[in-house]
Amino acid sequence: MQTGGTEYIEGWHFEAAWAATKGKPGASFWYARGPALDPGNAVVKLAAQLQREGKAELHIQRNGVPVYVIKRPGAKVAPAPAAPGERRLRLDPEFEESGQGRMLRLLSRCANFGLPCPSYQELADQLALRDRFEARRLFDKLRESGRIETRTPDQGQTRVVTIVATGKRTAWTGTSVPAAEIEVEPAQAAGRR
Repeated sequence: MQTGGTEYIEGWHFEAAWAATKGKPGASFWYARGPALDPGNAVVKLAAQLQREGKAELHIQRNGVPVYVIKRPGAKVAPAPAAPGERRLRLDPEFEESGQGRMLRLLSRCANFGLPCPSYQELADQLALRDRFEARRLFDKLRESGRIETRTPDQGQTRVVTIVATGKRTAWTGTSVPAAEIEVEPAQAAGRR
C-alpha cells in the first residue's frame, strides 16, 4: 500500500512478520519505506504502540530512500511512561503468551485505535488458531473471567468490546472491515457472532 510516496506493508503482513520474530531478540523487518511516515497509518500506529509498550525498537535506515524498521529488543526495554490519566493493559507474562492473553492484547489494540471488533474467523486468522470455534471459546473465557465486557447492537452491526482494565472500547460499525485492513484488527461480519 502506498500513500504520499511512502510504501507500507499490509497490516496482515505486519502481524505475520511480528509473530515470526517472536522469541528472536534483535530480529527485525521493514514496515515502511519512503520520504516520510503518515502518523495516521494503522501500521505506523501499531509500530509506535509496540515501542511504547517496550516490545520493539524503531529505526530508520538511510541508504538513499529511508526504510523504517521495527526490531525486537535484544534485552527487555522499559515501556514509555503512560500519559497522565491513561490506563494501560498490564498482563502477567505467562498469561500474555496464552491464547486468551494474545486475544486480549489484540482486542486492546482495536480499542486503542478505535477500530471495530474482529469476527471470530478474523480472530482465528490473526492469532493462528484452529478455527473460529476456538476463537469463540477463548473470547467467551475472556468475557466470563471479567477481562472484557461486550454489547451487541442491532443486527448487521458488530459487537462492541470494552477492555475492563483500561475502559477503552472497540468501535460501533454496521459493516465488516476486510482482514487485509486489520493493521491492528478488523470488524465482525454480520451474522458471525
